[in-house]
Order: sequence, then C-alpha cells, then structure tokens
Amino acid sequence: MKKWKWLVATSASAVALAACSGDDTNEESEGANEGGEESAEEILTQSIETMEGLNSYSVETNATQTMDVEGEEQQMEESMSMDLMQDPLSFAQSGTGPDPMTGEQGETQEFFKDGTVYSQLNGEWIKADGAEVGLESEEDLPRPAEGQADMLLDHIESFSVEDDGDRYALTAEGSGEDLQALAYILAGMQPPQEDEEAENGEGEEEQQQQPPQPELALNQLDLVLYIDKETYQQEEMDMNMDVDLVQGEQTMATTQSLQTTYSQFDEVEEIEVPEEALDNAITMEEMQQQMQEEQAPESGEDEQSPETEEDQAPESEEEENPEAEEEE
Repeated sequence: MKKWKWLVATSASAVALAACSGDDTNEESEGANEGGEESAEEILTQSIETMEGLNSYSVETNATQTMDVEGEEQQMEESMSMDLMQDPLSFAQSGTGPDPMTGEQGETQEFFKDGTVYSQLNGEWIKADGAEVGLESEEDLPRPAEGQADMLLDHIESFSVEDDGDRYALTAEGSGEDLQALAYILAGMQPPQEDEEAENGEGEEEQQQQPPQPELALNQLDLVLYIDKETYQQEEMDMNMDVDLVQGEQTMATTQSLQTTYSQFDEVEEIEVPEEALDNAITMEEMQQQMQEEQAPESGEDEQSPETEEDQAPESEEEENPEAEEEE
C-alpha cells in the first residue's frame, strides 16, 4: 500500500470537469440550440468571463478517497478553504489532510499578502518572497473556478445542460474512452501521449525523467457543475470517480468523492495574516541554520567520546592497583 501514491484531485485548482460523449447527450445539446436555449459551451464560456471579472471569492472543498489493494482498504479525507483577492493580490488558505510522509492527518495554513508568502510547517511559520514561489502578478494568483472551467472546455462537446431551478446543471457521466484522459488529470497523473505526439517524440524526454506511473482504467465518472442562470457565477461542483490503477501485477481500486462550493463573490474585502505569523515567521535559510545549530551539540558529544574513554583509562588502572597490593 505504501508504494501507491493516492490520487491528487482534492485541491480545487487541480480539479477539472468533463462528461462522457454519446449520441443521446449530443442530440440533447443540439436540440437545446435549435430551441433557442444556450448550449453547454456558451454557458461555460460566459461563466469563465464572469468569474474572471470578479475581484474576490471564496472556495471550499471536501474530499474522501478510498483505496483497496489486495483486500487492504485505506480511507483518506481532505478539506480546504480559500479566500482570494485580485486587487490587492492576496489569498488565505487553510486545510486538513494526510501528511505525504507519515500519512497522519494534519493541518496546513498559507497566506499571501504584500508580496510575502507565510506558510505553517511543522508548527513553525516560514516566510518567503512571492517572486521565489512564482507569485508576482495577477496571472500567478490561483483561481480554482477559472482553471476548472478552462479544462472543462476541452471536453465540452460531451456535456448536457439540465434545468435545476435558478441554476444550470452541466452534467456528465460515463466511463467511455473519451473520458480516459480527463480521469488521468483528475488522478494527478499525466495522460498517455496521443499517437501523433508519440510519433514526433514530443514529451519523451520529460517522461524519461519521471518515474513510471500506473495505468488507469476508468470505471465511472460522474460530474455536475452548477452555474447561476442570472449571474453565470459558478456555485457548486460535485464529482464522483471510480478507477483501477494497475502497476505490474498489482491493482489498486480507488473511489473518490469531492464537493466544491464557491461563495462570497466580490465580498472578500481584505486578507488578514495572523499576528503569530507576522511576528514569528522566519526564512527557510534561518530555519536550516536553526536545525544545524540544534544538531551541533550532538556532534560535539560524539567527538569528545574517545577522549572520555582515555580519561577513564588511568582511573581503571588505579582501581586495579589497590587490589594487587592487597593480594601481595
């Protein structure tokens, strides 16, 4: 179980939406166009423009994942909440999830304001210049809704539009080959190369530098994205995915459920960094220096140990001499 990497689809910025293709779905979309209704592509394109025009919004995600390898089952849960602003460029993010090293549940916090990133690492606040982590302009700000929708457009021909009262429900479900590439992305994996790309050798060097990844078999993918009919703001997304990951002779069955909600449209007025972070945050260089200083005394004791043994040698000889005198 330890050698398997659990699917990385819990971060809102990494989640994409798609739907399965089929004659019934395509006919429904075409019929909607003939009747004067908006198509899935038109609705989603308008929604992207709307979300991009927002200065701020909030995101919440909750994910549950179950993995089964040869009868050994493991369940993981992860949650994340995020407030983001475009002007001034800033965000606040907190969450809970398994530690990638130990697998134990832990909490994370991260803030970005005034060009500085503050992250909590093992109870210690670390700070770094935004430019060092790729946060320099509005284009670098993580905006989950737009990223999700942009990826969705690559599969938009497979979506159907359903009426959900005052919302559009862009719905997709299936297990066809057309959703296979999307399933790889949702699993945090690199989709297999297209035949044309493979012939041209595109991406070959990049793949050689990465460890081999399992093959993915999609059993079922169900996705619904809810968009407000009046404002075209994305409000909610539900996703359920069932896949098998095959590596060599071993297979891991994985199911994942994820819910994402968007709110506080243009209502996030300010991102506040905790006083604890502002007062106590240190740089990575300072943290490494502290670790070296903490290890220094231990190294000093090790170096003195041989001298201690030599110092004790005469004492042991003196202890033996009285015994020798008594025997005489």
